[in-house]
Amino acid sequence: MGAVIAIDIDTSSLQEGFNRLLTAVQDLTPVMQAIGLKLVENTQERFLSNVSPDGDKWKERKYETDDTKGRKILTGHGPHLRNSITYRASAHQVEVGTNLVYAAIHQFGGKTSPHKIAAKRGKSLAFGVNPNAKKKGDPWLVKSVNHPGSKMPARPFLGLSADDEQDIMDIIETHIERATP
Repeated sequence: MGAVIAIDIDTSSLQEGFNRLLTAVQDLTPVMQAIGLKLVENTQERFLSNVSPDGDKWKERKYETDDTKGRKILTGHGPHLRNSITYRASAHQVEVGTNLVYAAIHQFGGKTSPHKIAAKRGKSLAFGVNPNAKKKGDPWLVKSVNHPGSKMPARPFLGLSADDEQDIMDIIETHIERATP
């Protein structure tokens, strides 16, 4: 007959850690929410730095107006596009984007359609100086003008930069550290 040696190991603390880890990876919603918040923040910062996710500087404005003078690109009429950046997180993914229709032309570039510009707050639009005016210096007045459309350069703001990828890894590592004993 042989000898039997029995060793009892209490694995309850390990089991608790494994259970927490399993729970943490089954529903990644908290991780995705943290990633979404960080990516929104980083995307909004691109409107201040005028740099794409790839690190390329955005093309400068072709024309300055009183509204846009001294302002950052894509914020000439206010921070509407920047402030529209949001995220949607679920257990296995996060989406970052905007619901503004005009965001696409800024992201990808393109040409706007020809369109008519008409006076909104008065009877007419005023342009420059009319050489045929009765009084010297009077503006040229018209009810509307046909705009041929504009070429818009791409100024990408959505996408993952190298810094974004590092932020995502940091968030994932923090989540794993919290889930393990």
